[in-house]
Amino acid sequence: MQTIGGGELPVIQAAALQPGQQFEVANKVNAQQGDAANSVVRIVGPDTRLPDNSLFKTNPAPGGQYLVETDPRFTNQKSWLGSDYMIAKATNNQDNVLKRLGDGYYEQRLIREQVINLTGQRYLDGYNNDEEQFKALMDQGLAFSQQYNLKVGVALTPEQMGLLTKDIVWLVNAKVTLPDGSQQNVLVPQVYARMQPGDLDGSGALIAGRNVNLNLGDGLFNSGHIAGREVVKLSAANITNMAGSIQGADVGLTARTDINNIGGVIQGNNSLLASAGRDINAISTTRAAQSVNGANSFERTNIDSVAGMYVQGADGKLMLQAGRDIKLDAAQVVNSGENGQTLLSAGRDLNLNAVTTASRDNLIWNGDNSLKQGNSQQVGSEVVGKGAVTLNAGNDITAHAATISAGEALNLNAGHDVNILNGENTQDLDERHKVTGGNGLMSKTTTTTRDTLDRQTLQSSTLSGDSIKVLAGNDLRVQGSSVAGTQDVKLLAGHDLTVTGATERNSELHLKQEKKSGLMSSGGIGISYGTESLKTTDTSQGVTNQGSTVGSVNGNVTLGAGNNLAVTGSELVAGKDMALSGKNVSVTQAQDENSQTHKVEQKKSGLTLALSGTVGSALNTAVETSQQAKSTDDSRLAALQGTKAALSGVQAVQAARLAQAQGADPANNNMVGISISYGTQSSTSTQNSGQSTAQGSSLTAGNNLSITASGNGVKGQDGDILVQGSQLQAGKDVTLNANRDVNLLSAKNTQYLDGKNESQGGTLGVGIGVGSGGIGLSISASVNKGKGNEKGNGTSYTETTVNAGNQVNITSGRDTNLIGAQVTGESVKADVGRNLLLESQQDSDRYDSKQQNASAGGSFTFGSMTGSGSISLSKDKMHSNYDSVQEQTGIFAGKGGFDVTVGEHTQLNGAVIGSTATADKNKLDTGTLGFTDIHNQADFEVEHQSVGISSGGSIGSQFAGNMANGLLVGANNSGHDSSTTHAAVSDGTLVIRDQDKQTQNLSDLSRDVEHANQTLSPIFDKEKEQKRLQQAQLIGEIGNQAMDIARTEGAITATKAAKEKMNNVTDADRQAAAAKLAKEKPGKVITDDDINAQIYQTAYNQAFSESGYGTGGKVQQGMQAAVAAVQGWPVET
Repeated sequence: MQTIGGGELPVIQAAALQPGQQFEVANKVNAQQGDAANSVVRIVGPDTRLPDNSLFKTNPAPGGQYLVETDPRFTNQKSWLGSDYMIAKATNNQDNVLKRLGDGYYEQRLIREQVINLTGQRYLDGYNNDEEQFKALMDQGLAFSQQYNLKVGVALTPEQMGLLTKDIVWLVNAKVTLPDGSQQNVLVPQVYARMQPGDLDGSGALIAGRNVNLNLGDGLFNSGHIAGREVVKLSAANITNMAGSIQGADVGLTARTDINNIGGVIQGNNSLLASAGRDINAISTTRAAQSVNGANSFERTNIDSVAGMYVQGADGKLMLQAGRDIKLDAAQVVNSGENGQTLLSAGRDLNLNAVTTASRDNLIWNGDNSLKQGNSQQVGSEVVGKGAVTLNAGNDITAHAATISAGEALNLNAGHDVNILNGENTQDLDERHKVTGGNGLMSKTTTTTRDTLDRQTLQSSTLSGDSIKVLAGNDLRVQGSSVAGTQDVKLLAGHDLTVTGATERNSELHLKQEKKSGLMSSGGIGISYGTESLKTTDTSQGVTNQGSTVGSVNGNVTLGAGNNLAVTGSELVAGKDMALSGKNVSVTQAQDENSQTHKVEQKKSGLTLALSGTVGSALNTAVETSQQAKSTDDSRLAALQGTKAALSGVQAVQAARLAQAQGADPANNNMVGISISYGTQSSTSTQNSGQSTAQGSSLTAGNNLSITASGNGVKGQDGDILVQGSQLQAGKDVTLNANRDVNLLSAKNTQYLDGKNESQGGTLGVGIGVGSGGIGLSISASVNKGKGNEKGNGTSYTETTVNAGNQVNITSGRDTNLIGAQVTGESVKADVGRNLLLESQQDSDRYDSKQQNASAGGSFTFGSMTGSGSISLSKDKMHSNYDSVQEQTGIFAGKGGFDVTVGEHTQLNGAVIGSTATADKNKLDTGTLGFTDIHNQADFEVEHQSVGISSGGSIGSQFAGNMANGLLVGANNSGHDSSTTHAAVSDGTLVIRDQDKQTQNLSDLSRDVEHANQTLSPIFDKEKEQKRLQQAQLIGEIGNQAMDIARTEGAITATKAAKEKMNNVTDADRQAAAAKLAKEKPGKVITDDDINAQIYQTAYNQAFSESGYGTGGKVQQGMQAAVAAVQGWPVET
């Protein structure tokens, strides 16, 4: 705290105070009057840092009144007294006034914080609530401003402060930094309070002096202010700073038991030395608040007061020493002095813990509409120094979501374990809505939605420094965190060292259901009255890995373990060299897991009124097909559906022509009509899919990269290097040295698909038709059912790669295995104690699907006493297998060649050892050599079979005619391809030491490494084949329409010919007809009507046959051949 008056310190502008910084001047008026009780006026810098909790929102846009606005739901929509009251009375033109830092609620909070910091009391003397105090202080500020002509936004000068006779609030200008780094000038309420300098104020909340030295036999409890201009030295059994302030140039705290800093500030300009016989605890406090407004409720838990321990001066020392534990809960230990020294030393454990802040909103509009959401964030502790920072613990050091930063060297030393761990943030949401709307007087639509979210994300810990050294006597673990240095970074563990990622989880549900009831479109020419629902449900679950990072910008990175060293799904980067060592060393992948479910449920039922009859039904079909054509995205499908619609129109015209030709025939009673039917239809489809994806580790060194697995020292007994699904890269050399095995393996990625569907429905109806033959009554019925399923799974591999700008060196005491791996360097040298195995892996894909549909229908017309029926069956099958090597395993050397020595056997399974060097630089020396090629193959089969049979006219379109119609569609397809992935060795020296055990002829070994991998691409495209099947089915249906048009045209011609014949019947015709009837129906009495009918039918049959349109006729044969040819056309994509 700085003071002026009597020439003690130079004048400091109050407006320049940092948050929490205090400034005071002597009160000249009261001093002249001899009032020592009120001879000092003091201010404290308001906290102008923008809040980061969900209770407030920031509005930096120009034109707003406030930069920070309080959530109105929390304040119950209440209007809080703010500085608008002062501005209205202090200015004539409020439009030219700066934006305020916060609204009334926020400003009252700022006043409250200043009063507590200045006096240690909740209110200034004489007040007992925030609003009363704020208003009185503004009134007193307005009175003072009128007396001394103050301007809003301009802080009081020290001279003006000295003239105060009452406590006031005045609006001062402050510069605030926004999250994007920009700044805004705002008005902030500043409290000017008259205080007592020196010893205790009236409430006993202040101890101050040049030097403060308290040595207490019992405990020291401070919730006010203890301040000294030079030395503050406190000694007690226990020291508790409860939201209080302890400040001085040099601050020393000594507790025989514990030091507890609970939401308080302990600050030294030059030094802060705190020593406890047992524990040191720095604990930030939280404040929970709840607001209820009817059915709505809002909860907030925020950090209320940060526990801080600070040193500010250059070369400053900040030391915390505890005989047992040091615990920081979301606390700050900050040494901002250049070249400062920061030390935290605990005899047992040093814990940097996080505190959880949270918010929850429950908005209930009604039983069907609500929003429930919440989130939580873990706020970690900070240990920050511009100089060197050291953390020591006799037992464990544990950091959760913590920041540990040093401008110079950062050192962590633990006798047992060091754990650098991530924290966790959460988010959840459950939102429901139900909306009902009317589409007219007799229909309504109800839409129901629900969206849920449950998410956990990580909050990393961060270690940073110019150089970093972390030593653990036992285990060292870095999880979901980062360790980043400018120079050398060393992580050393006496036992296990683990660098791993942390998992983030996400679960979602999205549901939408739309229900319609009342009048609706039937899809063609007609209307329906009933209900229809469509429900779509999507769910997903995911687990993803966020890896750790350990790196140095300009230096070396060293990781060493006395036992096992493991790097999982993480990244290591070194500007220079990187060295990993342990008894066993693994660099492996983490697996991301994701699954999804998509389900669609449809139901429809009700009465339908539509056009019927031969003409009406054809028109209805034309409209339906035309609508389908408009809704498809595929151009060829749209064109085919358009053709089908056009042919339906032709059929409608033909039906009218045939009816005209038939004239007053009693059977001609259904040319056009109206039908009413009741029908139901439902369908359900579900598709489940999932993926497991490898997230490999990455090790990158600017110079050299080495991995050493020492085992127990006995060669070949233990000591393995495992690199799986990960990448190793060095600008110079890569060295892998294992006492036993070197395993370079791929990581597996998998995916699956599992789907099923089913549908069923039926109709029952009655219709009235009208034709030139009279009126007819008909009944109809139909049923349909379908079901299908699909299953698929695939496997691919994330290869391990080892890349060196210069040389790769591999040494194994026993075996070296490359399975799904590539080793690349300008030169490659391998020394394998026993066996060398190189093996390529095949990606694979399997898919099978089956779909079956069946429908049947029939109708009967009274009057003409005729009927018709139809049956339709279809079956689709798809099957695909794919296996092929994508990335070939191998050793790939550059112009330096390869030198591979193997103790016993070398086996190449579709793998290579090669180089771009001349043959004299390549050498493979092995006991025996085996090699095999890998066969790659892709096959698929697609089958589509459908048959449709109708008699007496099509049920769907009621085409005229007595002949039976049939549609048989077959659209099959298949494919096959294959290739070979060869084992090969580039030309060079090939030494087989154990000729007696060599079983394969080396002349069969390929030496063509460049062309060894003949990768096979997939040949099956599910979407393409599905389109082709749809197109083939439509082409078959169009062909059936065309043949029916031909038959109907023949029927029209034959009907006209028969009518003409009946106008010119001869006696010979009657005698021939009577003779034929007598032969076909012996003993039956033959009437004139029978004879006329026989003459008509004979003439009809003869004319129909001669027209060429009948079944087997030339026209029909030509059409069948054309349809078959078109169905074989390739599908458009």
